Amino acid sequence: MHPPPLAPIGQRQVHLDFHTSEHLENIADAFSKEGFQAALKIGNIDSINLFAKCHHSWSYYPTDIGRMHPNLNFDLLGAQLEACSRNRD
Repeated sequence: MHPPPLAPIGQRQVHLDFHTSEHLENIADAFSKEGFQAALKIGNIDSINLFAKCHHSWSYYPTDIGRMHPNLNFDLLGAQLEACSRNRD
């Protein structure tokens, strides 16, 4: 028995990466779900890789295991995921 085939990977992919020092303030304060969605549509992006944690060890979502970035005031990863899921045609 063979496993089911994988879904094809998109042609327009983005590797969205965060390496944000704790010395930077107001992380993602200007984030807009609508703006994020618009940018993905303008770029004709059909695949995106979002980061939950960076090499500085900061998480971009609330967590009890790690530590959320000290200058991030909301669940950025969750907001990005929600924007992506609502951006499907």
